[in-house]
Amino acid sequence: MEEKTEERKPKEKVSLIHKMLTLGTLFGGIMLIILASAIWIFGFATKPIFFTDGKFVQLVDTRPPIVVENTVTKTITLAKDKEKEIQKIAFCLQSLQPRLSLEVAQVIAKHTYKECTEKGIQIPMWIALMFVESSLDPMKSSNMGAHGLSQVRYSTWKEQPELIDNGVLVKDKLFWIDLNIKCGTAIFKKFYEESGRKVGTALWRYNSGQTKLPENKKAYDIDYVSKIMYYTYKIVEILSQEETSLHTISDAEVLAESVVAPAAPVPEVKEKTKKSVVKHE
Repeated sequence: MEEKTEERKPKEKVSLIHKMLTLGTLFGGIMLIILASAIWIFGFATKPIFFTDGKFVQLVDTRPPIVVENTVTKTITLAKDKEKEIQKIAFCLQSLQPRLSLEVAQVIAKHTYKECTEKGIQIPMWIALMFVESSLDPMKSSNMGAHGLSQVRYSTWKEQPELIDNGVLVKDKLFWIDLNIKCGTAIFKKFYEESGRKVGTALWRYNSGQTKLPENKKAYDIDYVSKIMYYTYKIVEILSQEETSLHTISDAEVLAESVVAPAAPVPEVKEKTKKSVVKHE
C-alpha cells in the first residue's frame, strides 16, 4: 500500500500544475476579450458612441476640427501688423506736416503707437493733440515754458512722477521724442482718469490746467477741444486709407499744397547775362 501511495504523488502534482495553467489561460483569454472590447468602444470609434435600444449607436461628429496655432507664426504676424500700423501713423504725420523727414516721422509714429497702446489712449486723438500743440515740431518751445511735441511744462511737472518716473530730470530731455511722448501721455491719462474718463474735460485740463469747464459751456464748445476733435476725425480718415506712401524730406514740397504747414517756396535764381567779349586783332 505504501508503494502505491508514493507512486500517485507525482501524478497529483502534474494534475495541479495542468489545472493552474488551464485557469491562467482562461483568465488571460477573458482579459483579452475585455481589453479588445474597450479598445473598440473607446479607441477604434473616433466619433461619439451611445448605447440605446440594446445596441451601440455611432453619431456623426459635427464639431469643427481643432486648429493648433503655430506660436512662431502668430508672433511674426503680430509683428507685421504692428509695423504696418506704425508705417500708417508715419504716413499720417507726414500728411499733416510735410516738413517732417522720413526718419523723424517714423520715430514719432513708433513711440506714439507704443505709449498709446500701453495707456489705452486713442492714437488719432493723440496725434491731433500733438499737431494742435506743436505742429508736430519736436523742438518747439512756447513763451509759457512748454516744450516738445506734447508741449509739456517743465516748471509745472518737474517734481511730479509723470516726469521723474520717466527719467526727465532736466528741461532739455523734453525735446527727446520718446520721453516727450511718454510724459505727455502720462499726464493726459492722469487727467482722463481724474475727470471720470471724460475726454473733453481731460483735453480742457491739459490745455488750461483747470479741473472744471468754463461756466455754461460744454467741453466740445471750447475751441481747443473742438479743434482736436476735428483733426481727430481727419486723422481717422487718413489712417483708414489702404495705400500709403512715405516720402523723404526732399519730396515735401510736392505734398505741401493745402496743408496747414506749407513748405517754403523755392527761391528764384536769375540767370546772369554773359558779357560779349570783343577781340581786337
